[in-house]
Amino acid sequence: MRELWTWAIALAILAPASLWSWHREPPESVRRGVKLTPDGRLKRLRWVTTTATVTLSREGEHWWFTQTRDGLPTRSFVGNARTSDWVDALVPFEAVRTLGPLDADTRSRLNLNRGCSRLELTLEAGEPRVFSACRSPADPKVPAARWYVQRLGEDPVHLVAAQRLRDLERPSRFRQRTLREGPLTDVAQVVLEQADLRIEAVRLAEGAPDAGWARSESPDTPAPAVSALVRALERTAVLEYPPSPEPGAPWLRVTWLDADGDRLGMAALADDAEGRVLARSEATHRWAVVPRPVAERLRERANAAFGP
Repeated sequence: MRELWTWAIALAILAPASLWSWHREPPESVRRGVKLTPDGRLKRLRWVTTTATVTLSREGEHWWFTQTRDGLPTRSFVGNARTSDWVDALVPFEAVRTLGPLDADTRSRLNLNRGCSRLELTLEAGEPRVFSACRSPADPKVPAARWYVQRLGEDPVHLVAAQRLRDLERPSRFRQRTLREGPLTDVAQVVLEQADLRIEAVRLAEGAPDAGWARSESPDTPAPAVSALVRALERTAVLEYPPSPEPGAPWLRVTWLDADGDRLGMAALADDAEGRVLARSEATHRWAVVPRPVAERLRERANAAFGP
């Protein structure tokens, strides 16, 4: 008798859960890992939500983002190294699985009828592929657990892993902020130039990023002013990328080198007609605005390093 009661209680607990799960999860076909785009190089991506539009386009060897939000100015920026890794993981665009026919009630519960986003993927060879993308849960304040996508003009609904589209809701994480990529320990030499003046500096302690710098003609003598300028350049972050910058002649150039003298990167700083300081490097690809307090600090330290 006790055994029968045990089975009865277990059945009473599991039956509602099973019924709830059956109603929550739509039926699925046997197809898994379905490619929604062919293999190839992504040329352009456009992501349109109810409040914002994000466009990602390939510009030579870098990626260019444009973001517009309701009531806010358009923001544009260069994508960082993480962008390429993200694009490589996105294309080919794949579904975890393809769901079977969905009735109206199921589509409503999965939030497939309202507030969905629009995803356009254009490969270098081919026409744009346009999808409707609906997040679950629907509340944008809650991280998406899954995305349901459907190519326009086609019936199947596909389940896509959340991380494939989640980053598009916060594209600022892809913004290139620094003047150089790579660890500080790789830099062993620095060349600084201001007009016709030139400083060649070497690290005092090889491999120690916080060690000071010395002028190459006195490699064992610390040069505090040069060290301060080099550190300031390493920490410089750009604020925004103006659409049509007009920089003047650079007032500071920097070249980072490794121990063998091979170039690791270059950057230049210049003023524009609006009184801003712009910076351009091999990492930023374009001229970007340096925050005013940072720019003033850089100018002071450059004057100290190149001073009499």
